Amino acid sequence: MGTASGLPIIDMALLDGAAHDVAEFRERLRSATHDYGFFYLVGHGVSDDAIAAIFGAARAFFALDDVAKAAVEMTRSPQFRGYTRFGGEYTQGQIDWRE
Repeated sequence: MGTASGLPIIDMALLDGAAHDVAEFRERLRSATHDYGFFYLVGHGVSDDAIAAIFGAARAFFALDDVAKAAVEMTRSPQFRGYTRFGGEYTQGQIDWRE
């Protein structure tokens, strides 16, 4: 498993391979999530243009004012999905400083 910026790189194309390739993907995914918590996923087939558009949409969303973001706040969702304000969650009993 390669690394980039210290994070593991996992190749999703392994899932199209033989049984040992699929097993390798699963082990790499398990290791990355348990040992690092984050990873880079390659071989997914998503175009660079689509990735750029998604990052652009994310930047545009987080540039909105608090009132606009609160309109899609997680507490308003029956599935508990959506926006969480900066400092609005706790992880292991401490404020999680993410938005």
